[in-house]
Amino acid sequence: MKRLVISNLQVKDNTKVQGFLPVPGLPEGFWPGFFVIRGKIHSPILTVFGGIHGGEYSSIEAAKQLGQELLPEDLKGTLIICPIANLPAFFSRRVFQNPLDDKNLNRVFPGDPEGSASERLAYHLSQNLISPADIFIDLHGGDLVESLIPFTLFPPGPSFEIETKSRSLAVQFGIPRAIKAFTAGSAYCWAANNGKPAILAEAGQQGILSEEAVKLLKKGVYKVLLNQRILTEEAAFRFLSKKEPEDNPGVRIFLEEDWEKSPASGLWYPIISCGSYVKEGQVIGEIRDLFGGLLATVEAKHEGVVIFLLTSLAVNEGDSLLSIAHSAET
Repeated sequence: MKRLVISNLQVKDNTKVQGFLPVPGLPEGFWPGFFVIRGKIHSPILTVFGGIHGGEYSSIEAAKQLGQELLPEDLKGTLIICPIANLPAFFSRRVFQNPLDDKNLNRVFPGDPEGSASERLAYHLSQNLISPADIFIDLHGGDLVESLIPFTLFPPGPSFEIETKSRSLAVQFGIPRAIKAFTAGSAYCWAANNGKPAILAEAGQQGILSEEAVKLLKKGVYKVLLNQRILTEEAAFRFLSKKEPEDNPGVRIFLEEDWEKSPASGLWYPIISCGSYVKEGQVIGEIRDLFGGLLATVEAKHEGVVIFLLTSLAVNEGDSLLSIAHSAET
């Protein structure tokens, strides 16, 4: 029997264990917890993260429930699940950033063992929980000031093979919109650059724990597990009411994503909503000063679908106002 070592845990065949990932330099109360569920064989290994952003509660709950529900006999491989990767942000209810250093954890991967709090956390997450994996899924859920429609991101490259496999994962996940997008310092792009097919799946919004979003994210992970032949037929029938993988022909592929940034600090008044189809040059909102005077009119730079929208009245210059998925495949 070959032992599988994940961080400080030794995992035997047909076992399910849980523990905390030591992060030197962070208080122990902020060390992320994780599950390891291993079937009769340990490979392939799939890692799932939730809570890289602490206010994205549907992703956290989905990952936690996956860790609770799945058993060793359900798997022909190994599943590593970290439900809340960013505990400092979670407990402080901080939007996007880690309060220990005011950095966005999903912009500093692979991190630095001697760096700031987020950099240390990213380093130990990447080295101990992502590096052992063959496949990586990063679940997100719409932070406290984000309205969005569900979508999945897959990274470009770094090779044709990895991009093709990542794209396939996005289709297998089953959310109707899959977008090719690169985000520097993100966990999913770092995983892909290190030879692991990877996706980022997003459902839920505004820090609301949504049962519908939780179910959608869980179902997506189960679909990937089934398509990758990691989930047994019995478990697939229990969780998905099917035993064989199926195509998801309804998934639309977008080849570009564009973020509209705020040109000024002030009050943000969008005049479109998530899911809206906008034309290039269309007015999508206004920035006004504290007395109601117009500071800037914001126009769409591309034609496409609005997938993310800032719902905060307060906005700072340079903040992301919305994201448009465009250049859809036909």
